[in-house]
Amino acid sequence: MVGGWFPLVSSEGVPLEVILSEFKERKMVPDWMDFIEDAVRNKWKLCSLRTKIEVSVGDVYGSDYRDEIMKRLDFYINMRD
Repeated sequence: MVGGWFPLVSSEGVPLEVILSEFKERKMVPDWMDFIEDAVRNKWKLCSLRTKIEVSVGDVYGSDYRDEIMKRLDFYINMRD
C-alpha cells in the first residue's frame, strides 16, 4: 500500500483522479487510512473529504469498486468518531 500522498493533493494541487489513475496504471493500492488521517490532521472536514474520495474513486475505478471502497471507508470513519 502506498501512503504519504496527501500532500500531492493538498499542497501541490494534483487532482485526486490523476493520482488514483497513476496508482491504477501501476497496480498500486492507495493507503486510504493514511490519506484520511493526514487530511484530518490538516483540518479537512470528513464529509467533504468523503465526497471527494467517492467521486474520484468512481471516476477512476467505476461504481462497483467505489461502492466497496466507500463501505470500508465509512466503517473506518465511523470507528474514528
